[in-house]
Amino acid sequence: MTTRDKIIELLIRRAPNWVNKEVIRERLSERDEPAISAAISDMIQSQRIVEETDQLPGVGNVVRYYRLSSYEGIPIRDSIEVGSIKVPRLLARSKITLFPEDFNEAIERLAEYATGLERRFAELVKEEQRTYWATIVSVFGVFVAVLALVLTGLPKITTDSSLPFWKIVELNGAQLLPMALVLALFVLVLRRVIR
Repeated sequence: MTTRDKIIELLIRRAPNWVNKEVIRERLSERDEPAISAAISDMIQSQRIVEETDQLPGVGNVVRYYRLSSYEGIPIRDSIEVGSIKVPRLLARSKITLFPEDFNEAIERLAEYATGLERRFAELVKEEQRTYWATIVSVFGVFVAVLALVLTGLPKITTDSSLPFWKIVELNGAQLLPMALVLALFVLVLRRVIR
């Protein structure tokens, strides 16, 4: 897409408002300044766009604004979407006496959106902390359970050379199984409580 096309596209999206040259530069940051200025000059000469200047008295600066010379057949956007919220656009055609409440509404909607994001972020952080602590406690609980099983189970383990291997496993398993079940239940309850 040419620089000229990018500028036209930007002016259509901002219709019917005037667009500051600095905004055009920032939005077309991948293009160099001479190319932008040449495209603007060319479009002014061909009367595709018009220019307005703000002299900024006392500052000594001149700010240049641009818009299309005709908006016939171009749809005008009346709102801007911020997340799931539609904020009304402030349009150059609006009466100045009607402007303040449109501006206030836009600011209030943005404030509500920011508050919603903040609340959601806080909930996500809390959820992550709960998950983190549940994992830590579960690992610690498993460690304690294994240690308790070893310390209390070792003295109960019996070996009898006259019995077959699987019989010894069955006898010792029967002695350790109740304690293993209690410790496993302890770890599960601990994880559930922390979550």
